Amino acid sequence: MTSRYTPLTYLLAFPLRVFVISWAIGLGLVGAVAVTQSACASRATIAALPPGGAVLVRAREAAVAVGAIQHVSIEMNKVELLSDANTRIVVDAATDILSSIRALPEGWKAVTDVGIQRIEARLDAAGKTKLKPYLEAARIIVAAQ
Repeated sequence: MTSRYTPLTYLLAFPLRVFVISWAIGLGLVGAVAVTQSACASRATIAALPPGGAVLVRAREAAVAVGAIQHVSIEMNKVELLSDANTRIVVDAATDILSSIRALPEGWKAVTDVGIQRIEARLDAAGKTKLKPYLEAARIIVAAQ
């Protein structure tokens, strides 16, 4: 029995999955394309690196994803879309995550996953609603590594 999947199917499965998840969480077309492009580009680059370099690139991508959540939170707070308390939660957690990644790059995935969960657990309902797309995008980027 032959497989109904062609090499092209396998090649397109990852970007399609990232795009559909990004779209489903409400990032819109531009956001979904940006997340997909980032995930696919980093995946191709990482495959060509030696193991030590790959860990550093993956740690950097996780740090960028966490940094994006932090920057979005600060900007939302400036225009009063996010409370000071929620902003403080995100900034403190992001600082802890980034410090941990710098100290031990090999643990980037566990640190980032736990950190994102911790941010989400500490936010109030309004904060969770407003930051949900950004937290989900960070999860997608981290999972894509």
